[in-house]
Amino acid sequence: MTVSQISNGIKTMNQNDLRELNDLVVKQLKHNSRIESLQKSSSIEVGQIVEVNHPKLNGKWEITKVKVTKCDITQDHQHYTIPMSLICS
Repeated sequence: MTVSQISNGIKTMNQNDLRELNDLVVKQLKHNSRIESLQKSSSIEVGQIVEVNHPKLNGKWEITKVKVTKCDITQDHQHYTIPMSLICS
């Protein structure tokens, strides 16, 4: 299906169908995010120097703790817990 076909189909759906569709989309997005985080967590380790894809967190950061979907980073006495999706190895 194309996006335009989905868009046209949504226009004809009732409230309950839209809620069910929204629930399915949210579940799939969370699942995809979880899989991505698990894949990324297997490729990073404590002590690794990484860059962070965020405008306020420029520069090189050291990973101090790896969690399931997040990790702790430090740089010059600054400490943050960030989602793995922001890490650029």
